[in-house]
Amino acid sequence: MINAGIYQNNKNKIYAEIEIFKYIGSLIKTAENIMKIDTGGIDIGQVEIKELLKNTKQIYKNVSVLNTSSTGSTEMQMLLDYINMITLRETIIFFIKLLI
Repeated sequence: MINAGIYQNNKNKIYAEIEIFKYIGSLIKTAENIMKIDTGGIDIGQVEIKELLKNTKQIYKNVSVLNTSSTGSTEMQMLLDYINMITLRETIIFFIKLLI
């Protein structure tokens, strides 16, 4: 019960930031998918994307642990939300990994 209160209090304070980091992770994943497609005939700046992916590797690793879909209400998402509440997973990851 205490964890639920702590979770909700912190989630309200940092929810927007968590969503921003999830969005950043999604953008990095999209860039990775673009690189997997061989688009030699289309000038999309693959060299620049490859360099950016190198520079954002650690960021993506940290963000990917947060990157769960918050839009669905599937049973798996509800289970993950419950686990996040009990273990304070998102809050701990946010403060330890993302703000360092």
